[in-house]
Amino acid sequence: MDVLDTVDDSGEYGFQVWKARWGGTIRAHRHNDVEVNLIVSGWAEYLMAGVRVRLEPGRLGVFWAATPHHAFGQHPQTEACWLLLPMSWLWKWGAPPELRAALLAGKLLLESESESGDVGAIERWSVMLDRGELPWRRIVELEVEARFRRLFLRGFEPLGPEGGTGKLETPGHGARVIPQRSGDLSESTVEQMAWYLSTRFAEPIKVEDIARHVSLHPNYAMRLFRRQAGMTLIDYLTRQRVAEAQRRLITTSDDVLKIAIDSGFRSASRFHEAFRHQTGTTPGRYRRANALA
Repeated sequence: MDVLDTVDDSGEYGFQVWKARWGGTIRAHRHNDVEVNLIVSGWAEYLMAGVRVRLEPGRLGVFWAATPHHAFGQHPQTEACWLLLPMSWLWKWGAPPELRAALLAGKLLLESESESGDVGAIERWSVMLDRGELPWRRIVELEVEARFRRLFLRGFEPLGPEGGTGKLETPGHGARVIPQRSGDLSESTVEQMAWYLSTRFAEPIKVEDIARHVSLHPNYAMRLFRRQAGMTLIDYLTRQRVAEAQRRLITTSDDVLKIAIDSGFRSASRFHEAFRHQTGTTPGRYRRANALA
């Protein structure tokens, strides 16, 4: 299977496993699965919540893909493995509370230890799933469950923003945060705009506010962001707000309208429209399907 280059912005991809050469930049996108990346060779960079993160060969990197993320660049010879699976599976498998909290907070989780057989296992799972037969699929599901249960026991290192600095919270081999680069002003500016949106999405934000933050004319700021990220500033903001609403629906018993307002939406109708467009379901159904055990 090739890298997913046509991204469906609503609902989930469902359970998928594949290994491939990383083929070019993937625009900013979101989906409602847990995504697992394992770099086999080379490296790849994501822009996640305004922080540039480089994944390198070594350990599994796991994150909740509901938060907009953008594959910003990679080594030309990068080869990687991917797994996509429903987040509810992790709850069913007994994910520890600290892992749940970090995942829902938008962190990229780096497994504390590596397993030498991961690449071979992923290749085997891909072949089994390609058979399209339920018994083989069930075997893969059980093996993936066992692999995640070992991850739960070993622990993980959260990679992402700490106090707005973009520091690596716990150093480790296999991934790292990349400082903003002065050599490419357009990429640095897009990172600053993404960070601004990721930290202030609950506020009433206008394009003029974002442009002022990076000292650009609003029209140029909009064009630059769309060219680099593959979506408009407003689209990115809306997706951040929906991701926050998803997190609150899963982790709290708050009223849906309160969640909508706290996430930055100014009306119930706009919230329900955006939520259904991004997730393919209603807030109530999403909450029931993903309730923490």
